[in-house]
Amino acid sequence: EAMTNDGIAVGMSNLEEMSHTLDWKARGFDKPTTTIEAGLGYTDDRADRRVERWVSLINEPLVGNKETDMTIADSVSLIFPWIVDRKSNEDNWWVPHQNGHSQGHTKKPFLFDTLYSAAWFGTFGEAWVYYPPFRVWGHPGTLGDLVSGNYSTHEVPFVKANLPKNNPERKAFFANPYPDVAQLGLSLISAIAPVYYTGTFRNYTYNDTYIASTGVDISVSSVSSLLDAIKDRLTKLSFGLLVDIEFNTIILSQSVVEMIYPERTG
Repeated sequence: EAMTNDGIAVGMSNLEEMSHTLDWKARGFDKPTTTIEAGLGYTDDRADRRVERWVSLINEPLVGNKETDMTIADSVSLIFPWIVDRKSNEDNWWVPHQNGHSQGHTKKPFLFDTLYSAAWFGTFGEAWVYYPPFRVWGHPGTLGDLVSGNYSTHEVPFVKANLPKNNPERKAFFANPYPDVAQLGLSLISAIAPVYYTGTFRNYTYNDTYIASTGVDISVSSVSSLLDAIKDRLTKLSFGLLVDIEFNTIILSQSVVEMIYPERTG
């Protein structure tokens, strides 16, 4: 919908404007400069940003340019905060929301503080949007600080597996558990899907063109809590596990591991 209406009315997708958001005083520069000169790529460095926005200087999109890619990516900046926060207890919301309350007298309490750790959208041309912004975890920097301005995500496992040549059937899938680079010590899985588009946008014609990978990060501990809740529910000693489309095991709860492999867990 955003693409058929030439992008969203709010947000930030102009790369020149983004490059001039550098908080140069806080970063120790003696005069104004850009995020490009600071080695961050095109980065939203505003202290009050609601999402992380970052565009690498390498890898061109299949159609269009990096600014059209960023305009497409920025459309998710309106919905990611709601998607992530609505599956959290309200005292764990990163931003306030008028609608979509997750707690109330008619709602069952969550078994976890938050299900989704983050949501992200990354284009083939390396325009990325990530929620929540890193500042909520006490990070002073941005996505550009984490990966630099010349970083390619095409070899990152959860992106590489989703590229057209590696996912021709366009399947959504779970990535195997991996350590989070934003929240140290947190183990995640990601639910991932490719994004394709047919139509005209900013005078560029897309014909079933791969645009991006998008996903939500889910903490392993939250999934384990859900699996523990269904243990023994169907029959005595029954249990649940998370598998992918080919029935490869993604997550078993610790209590189930101890039940199946007592000799290995003590």
